[in-house]
Amino acid sequence: MSARSLRASYSIWSAVLLVYVLLLLLSVPAWAAPISAAHLKVDLVAQDASITPGHTFQAGLKFDLEKGWHVYWINPGDSGEPPTVEWKLPAGFEAGHGEVALSLPVLSDAAKPSADHDLFAKTKESLPRPAPRTWKQSALARKDGFVLTLRTGKQVANAMFFPRDEDQIENAAPQQVHSEAIGVHIDLKKSEQLLKPITRLRGVVLLDGKAYEIDAPVHSSHAARS
Repeated sequence: MSARSLRASYSIWSAVLLVYVLLLLLSVPAWAAPISAAHLKVDLVAQDASITPGHTFQAGLKFDLEKGWHVYWINPGDSGEPPTVEWKLPAGFEAGHGEVALSLPVLSDAAKPSADHDLFAKTKESLPRPAPRTWKQSALARKDGFVLTLRTGKQVANAMFFPRDEDQIENAAPQQVHSEAIGVHIDLKKSEQLLKPITRLRGVVLLDGKAYEIDAPVHSSHAARS
């Protein structure tokens, strides 16, 4: 499957992949030079120009992509791999899942914004938010698909669902959206690789340009929509 055929509309994932880093250093070290490859350039960027001991320091991977190309997220879809980070650190550093720690007593001035500070703020604003507690979310399992229902309390004009777990829905299949006064129904085609029932349908839904995290319980029924 070509990159163009995948859902390029979910471009918020291709802007900046945030990596939260805990560092206790005097100042930001000199980052490695950007890495260029076919169709993209990757750069390691920092939110602040300096680091304050005892405070969280945020760094990120900035992807500059050719038009029509994007990076994958947790679920790579029908092809590709999810992004991963392999740290190569000096002695004294310890790295975990997205964290790097160094225990050294150092002095530092207050952190100053870097040239990429606004990029971090813009990216955070576009990241998926938890679904409001007032929403009611559920999924109906049918023979060949699922109906994801979101009761948001208002009408939704445009919607698209991105599954977190692999092999649940057909990623390239069109999603039929049925809007109503208090929410939306999204028809999803089951993946041919799905061999057993599922109890949760997790992922991200894009509603009128805003992204929300979804974790809907799945019910098996042939009843009509409520």
